[in-house]
Amino acid sequence: MPFDTDIDGTVTEGETKELAVSPEREDGTFFVPDSLTATVTFADGTTTSKSLSDFQREGDALVAPVDFSVAGRAEIEIEVEDEKGNVERIAGSDGATVLVES
Repeated sequence: MPFDTDIDGTVTEGETKELAVSPEREDGTFFVPDSLTATVTFADGTTTSKSLSDFQREGDALVAPVDFSVAGRAEIEIEVEDEKGNVERIAGSDGATVLVES
C-alpha cells in the first residue's frame, strides 16, 4: 500500500501548507483509506495531528492544511490503514522532514 506526500523542504514560520497524501493499492489505483493519521512534531516538541475527517479529497489525493507555527525542524509521520486492516506508516528518516524558517 504505497503512498506519497507532498510537503518536503523549507517553509516559513507561521505559513500554512497543504499536506497531500495519495494512498495507492498494489495496482497503483488511488483509494480512500479506512484510517489516516498525520502527526507533525515541531522542534520544540509540540505536535499537531490530522485525522481522516480533517482531509478533503482533491483528485487522487487527500489534502489537509498544516500550520507550521514553530521554527526549526518539523517531522511528519503518517499512518494509513486500508479496509483489510493493512497498516503502512511513514515516520522518522522515511517520513517527510521540513525546515521551518523564522
